[in-house]
Amino acid sequence: MANEGLSVTDPLGKVVFLLQDMFASCLRNTKEDIFDDAATVIRKPALMIEQEGNPPSLYYFRSVGWHNTLLIEVGERNERWETKRCILNPSNEMLSDILRNGKQLL
Repeated sequence: MANEGLSVTDPLGKVVFLLQDMFASCLRNTKEDIFDDAATVIRKPALMIEQEGNPPSLYYFRSVGWHNTLLIEVGERNERWETKRCILNPSNEMLSDILRNGKQLL
């Protein structure tokens, strides 16, 4: 079950595989089901950023619930887009750095 997940299509048509084990760090500090909210973050992000690199990264950001935000980083691996990390309530500095070094898509 560590690598189980689901696939979700983002607004630009990319299929992203949400691997459940990537969300363990987000789940540690909250009782909410972040894994279910992650699909919504990918489908309907408030902010989507692309950072070039080898391989490139995509960042999806959205509020989940009344008091939390979720940032999901995905990268290309084995010819598909997979989650790399999940950050619950990222700092303003982190978001600013990602925006400064990337290109906003949405």
